[in-house]
Amino acid sequence: MEQKANDLSFDILPIKGERMIEYYKKPEGIKKIQFDETIEIDAVLSTVLNRLTERNFLFVREGSDICGLLTKADLNKREVILQIYAMLVELERALINFIRKHFGDDLSPENIGENESESSFSQAYERYLEDKKTNTEATLYEYLYLSNLFNIVRKNEKLLKGLGFSSGTAFKRNTSGINELRNCVMHPSKFLISGENEVETASKRIKQVQEFLFAINSAQHVPY
Repeated sequence: MEQKANDLSFDILPIKGERMIEYYKKPEGIKKIQFDETIEIDAVLSTVLNRLTERNFLFVREGSDICGLLTKADLNKREVILQIYAMLVELERALINFIRKHFGDDLSPENIGENESESSFSQAYERYLEDKKTNTEATLYEYLYLSNLFNIVRKNEKLLKGLGFSSGTAFKRNTSGINELRNCVMHPSKFLISGENEVETASKRIKQVQEFLFAINSAQHVPY
């Protein structure tokens, strides 16, 4: 078993029998699978992340049968990335709808207090105006990055209050990791998990997404 693990470059190797109840672990040898080393096959992503902050691997359990092995490296697979991408899209659409309640479609730099001509928002606005000349524009919201939407909220007291934030600083503190999560998801050159504490970091960032989405959906109106 040790030779097979070495040949496959595996540190953990399930031992298949009539029922999978043992595994080989370097350098400890053959061990019996314990319940706390398992996770249900239909566990949601946040649960998987929380469990993998505690250990490097989990056996996937369907009923009382072991049907797979899950490691931290699996969190970089496309199936996981697509789940996170879907969460971020949901967040972005909810945030756009929330901002639109206050500004409508009038998102000119002057209206939202954007004074920097070289900012990414101003550049997006220029692209929007260029497309408008040829009747090929979408709404301005479609030209904006998630960071642009965050900045709109951060600079507006009414939007901040509507979402339950006391200040722009508090808003930034509670949403700071979401853009980093987005960058990992959107750029193939960046892995979600690449270092010692990355699972815990990813878990915290996904929790930020969930909490922020809850705050948006809970906001009944923007105070005027």
